Amino acid sequence: MKAVRKWNVAMIAALGVMAMGTVAVAAGADTVKERQASMKAQGADLKAVTDYARGKGDKDAALKGASDLTDRAAKDAKLFPKGTSSADLPGVSHAKPEIWTDNAKFMAILKGMQDKSSKLADVIKSGSPDDVKTAAMDLAKTGCGACHSTYREAGAQ
Repeated sequence: MKAVRKWNVAMIAALGVMAMGTVAVAAGADTVKERQASMKAQGADLKAVTDYARGKGDKDAALKGASDLTDRAAKDAKLFPKGTSSADLPGVSHAKPEIWTDNAKFMAILKGMQDKSSKLADVIKSGSPDDVKTAAMDLAKTGCGACHSTYREAGAQ
């Protein structure tokens, strides 16, 4: 009887550990979905800015896009908790583990994105469309592009 009780306790403990792991994976997958939604929204924000720079968009929409980019960049770090890399969540996450092993560089890119998107709003307010295009392309290259080329799995959408 004692052997059966010990076995039951061990099974309950094992099931509890498995359940916690399942909850952690689900929470990580939810964070990845939130992160991916934020990145898509950033793409739409940048498109509003570049449409304005090309004479195809509205200045107010471009200003809103730049403001939203700044707000999102300030929150991006929270969307990359440990345990959400492509190694942790294969097929779900496209974030390379290097984000966490080279975190200072990653965080510097995020801070640069925040600064440049804030400056982008100023350029939209007072600069020419060519100035806006230059600032937007700089943000795309040194912000979005620097992060994606270094910290995003190849072939990720």
